[in-house]
Parts: sequence; structure tokens; C-alpha cells
Amino acid sequence: MSHVTIDRLLKPVREKRELTGRYTKNPHASSIKKAIPVQPHYEKPKDLFGYLVRRILRKCDLVHHCGESAGGMYTHTLTATEITTGSKNPAEWTELRTLRNRAQVWTVGALKEIIGTVPFRVAHLHSDNGSEFLNAHLEKVTTEAQIPFTRSRPFRKNDAPYAESKNWSLVRVYTGYRRYDTEEELSHLQSLTRLISLKHNLFIPTMKLVQKHREGKKGQKRYRVETPYHRLIHSAELTQKEKQRITRLRASTDFFELIHSIEQLQVKLNRAYHKKYHSQEVICV
Repeated sequence: MSHVTIDRLLKPVREKRELTGRYTKNPHASSIKKAIPVQPHYEKPKDLFGYLVRRILRKCDLVHHCGESAGGMYTHTLTATEITTGSKNPAEWTELRTLRNRAQVWTVGALKEIIGTVPFRVAHLHSDNGSEFLNAHLEKVTTEAQIPFTRSRPFRKNDAPYAESKNWSLVRVYTGYRRYDTEEELSHLQSLTRLISLKHNLFIPTMKLVQKHREGKKGQKRYRVETPYHRLIHSAELTQKEKQRITRLRASTDFFELIHSIEQLQVKLNRAYHKKYHSQEVICV
């Protein structure tokens, strides 16, 4: 059979397949995406304080606690990072929350808590294209709170570089690549991620580019090293009441006790992980 004959015989099948492929199975999903505008990283508003970039850590190339298998139900970590777009010294105040799974009820609840926890007013929300974010529930929450809601381009991680950079430094370093799917592990992770956020926001400095220029073939860059806490304190966008709130939080937090608590939770998480695999005794007949 020649290739011309094969093409002639398969033409009705290909036309039928092409026709069915033009229509999505869930038209409501496309309506949600149409309601939430796409915003690349280079098109973000300039000098908008309170721009909260959130990212659900769920797939294999991101941070999700599924181990080597993505089957079944397992925990996820939600990262929310504030960036002051256009500023030479973004604050990058980051909040972490551990979710039971990707259900909308946990995602919306965690975001509501983060909006009420951060020491500044959230002026904008930006997410990826996951179904845990692009849904009617979260759209309703942002509409009622009068918070603009945008999303990244599909398969473009560069649209959320600040949130992506926290996946390793704030999550993987402390939790590793293991699978966490029990209630005990969930409890330890929920306590651990909150303390990690507190540690990095108040005490861990980061280096940010403040100036760069080029002389011929050589380029020079200058950086500033500060903690997110100091960046917010020196920011002109925060009110005096908000600055006092952060100052009281810093004064009431002991760094060494915080480090000790994080280490203890890591030990408990490690024990819970091994216990679920070695809890049953092996009986040899």
C-alpha cells in the first residue's frame, strides 16, 4: 500500500479527529481563564507595593511532597511572595502554607489567611494556571475584596521568578524530596513552614541588585544585603502602625529558639516519615 493510498483511506478519520479536537471538554474552564487576564513578568505594574505573587507547588519540576510517585493524595506547599515591581530593592516578604491536597477549599483558605497575616495591604494577586487557582471560588474572593487577579502565561516559569526562587531555599532545603501523605506529617509540615517563613522574613538577609552600568565591554553591578524585615521598615509605603506591628514581631521572636524549634520539627518529620514504613513488623514463616 502506498502512502497516497494510506492518506486517502485515513482522511475521514483524520477529519473526524480534527473536528472533535477543536472543542474543549470543559467550557467553564475556558470562561474562567477569559475572566482572569494574562500578565507576563515584564508587564507587571511599576512601583506597586503589595504585589503578591503566589504559586502552588505541585508538579514534578516544582516543589510538591509526592516523592517518586504523583499518584494518590499528598501534601503541597503554597508560596506567596510580595514583590515591589519597578523598585530597586524589593521586599520579598514570603509566606508558606502547607495544604492537605490541591482541593480548592484548602487553597482559598490558605490565601485568605495569608492576606490577613502579611503586615501590609495586598494590592494585587498573581498566580499560575493551575485549577487550584483558576476557579470561581477564588475569583469571587478577589472580586469581593477588590483585589486585581492575574495569571501567568502557560508553561512560562519566568512570569513568577521570585516565587520560583523560593521553592529551593525555603522548601526543599528543609523538607527534601520525600513523600508526605499522613496526618502526622501534615501537622509537622504546617508548623514547620510557618516557622521557616518567620525565620527568613525577620532574620535571613538576601542580596538584591540596586545599580548596574556598563563601561565598554565590562559591566559593574552593586548589591544591597538586607532582610525582608529591614526592607519593609525602610519602605515608604508602610504606615507607622504597620511598621510598629513588624517591630513588635521581631522583638518578640528569639532567633536561637526559632532555630531550635525548626530543628526539632525536622526531627519529628523525619521520624513520622520512617514510622509509616517501619510500623508493621515483618513476620517470616
